Amino acid sequence: MSGNIIVVNQADIASILKDDNPSENRLSADYSELNEFHFSSLWSIILEVPYSESYESKIKVITSDDNEVWIVDIPDELTNLIASTTLAEQPDITKVWASTEEFKWGWSEENVGSLLKDLVSLSKEALSSNQSLIYWGAL
Repeated sequence: MSGNIIVVNQADIASILKDDNPSENRLSADYSELNEFHFSSLWSIILEVPYSESYESKIKVITSDDNEVWIVDIPDELTNLIASTTLAEQPDITKVWASTEEFKWGWSEENVGSLLKDLVSLSKEALSSNQSLIYWGAL
């Protein structure tokens, strides 16, 4: 399984679904085994509210016909929240996020902290370049 968090033009998302290497020539970070639940839990953690399926429902997931490739289209609202987290807030966010069910298997708090740091950086880049943030995953 492979995956990338990628800064993209919103208009390119459909074509990226068919791309074998979508992170090539795009700002990205390699992280495998992520899905919409990772991002919806982060959303509630940043807002400091209990988890709600309403956050999950705002995140669009697009799959290939054979379901072997998927894109998690991260809403601009979440991208803004991630980009606005401060260095001082990140350790607390990391600690809570790392303790969620989504990271139960194979993720250390340090790994989750690196993921958050990359998400913050990529979110800021997406906003400054008027682009979007997606997660591309493949089996």
